[in-house]
Amino acid sequence: VTDNSRQQLRLAEMEREALPRTSVALVKRLRRRTVVMLDVEKALLRERAVESDASAKAAILWILLGSGIGVLLIGGVFYLTQRNVRIRSEAAETVAQQGELLRVTLASIGDAVITTDLDARVTYLNAIAEELTGWKGGEAAGQPLDSVFHITKDEAHSVLVTKDGSERPIDESIAPIKDDHGRVAGSVVIFRDISEEKATQARIQGLVSELKETDHRKDEFLATLAHELRGPLAPLGNV
Repeated sequence: VTDNSRQQLRLAEMEREALPRTSVALVKRLRRRTVVMLDVEKALLRERAVESDASAKAAILWILLGSGIGVLLIGGVFYLTQRNVRIRSEAAETVAQQGELLRVTLASIGDAVITTDLDARVTYLNAIAEELTGWKGGEAAGQPLDSVFHITKDEAHSVLVTKDGSERPIDESIAPIKDDHGRVAGSVVIFRDISEEKATQARIQGLVSELKETDHRKDEFLATLAHELRGPLAPLGNV
């Protein structure tokens, strides 16, 4: 028998000696009820511990799940942001390349070129257009087209009035500039100086007039000669 058991037995004997029998029975009943209450309390505590442990595990699981979802969301937002930045960068690079290709193409052709935006304001002049109009690209940018490309009409051709007020005949055409969706985004004007052509045409017309005059004089000479020779040659016809 252990010391704890001996103490319990001794305590029970002391209680029996100190209390009447009815009190002893009452104490026993109270002890049994106390033991039952303690067992119930322990069961409740175990149940609560299990529930608390399950709640803690569920909370940890939800935290981990929420953290995972948060990480996925953050990763998705970061990926989409980077993707949009990359797409915009590639689009901007493509536009820049196309713009440079267009600029080189317009600069290399033999005609003068002026481009405008949708509001008919100048956006670009190639070197030939600068030479013919007298406007530099930097000062012409943003100016109304009719200020930079000011033309009048003569009998057959358009006449370009340059920045200093001089005039030169030109042959011009204008066409719309459309974006990738087919919408009009501006216009392009292509023109060339035809002063030499007009001078050549004038020379040709002069030569034609001279040839006509020469031919007319030849006909007159032959007619006069035939008239003058008709008399002296008449007797020969009678021989």
